[in-house]
Amino acid sequence: MSSALLSYKSLPSKLLSLIRLIYNSFFIKYDHRGLASLTQLRLGLSKLNLHKVRHNFRDVISPMCPVNDGPEDAEHYLLQCHSFHEQRHDLLASFLPVLLFSIYMTFPIQLSCKFFCMATTKLSF
Repeated sequence: MSSALLSYKSLPSKLLSLIRLIYNSFFIKYDHRGLASLTQLRLGLSKLNLHKVRHNFRDVISPMCPVNDGPEDAEHYLLQCHSFHEQRHDLLASFLPVLLFSIYMTFPIQLSCKFFCMATTKLSF
C-alpha cells in the first residue's frame, strides 16, 4: 500500500493525538474559548452527546449524534458527522499535507481544529 493511503487510514488516531495542546501564548492570550474547546474534546468533557451521557447529564438521552449516524464522540464530530461535511473539508484541506508528509507540526493542526470548532458552533459557549 502507498504511504499516503496508510497515512489516511491512520488519520483518526493521528488527529486526536495531535490536538493535544502545548503551551502556546497564541492560545493562552488571545483565545480562551478555542483552548477550552480543544481541551474539552481531548478530555471527553465537551458538549458532544456521548461525553454528556458518560457524565450523566440529564438533557441527553442517547449518545447518538442528532443525525443518527453514530455515537457523537470527538472522532465522529471531527471526522465522520454528516452535519459538518463542509467544515470538515476545510479542516482536512488545511492540515492533510502535514500528515501525509509526516511533518508533525502540532500548532497548525491545533489551529485548524480550533477553526473547525468555531465554524461548526457545536461547542460554542
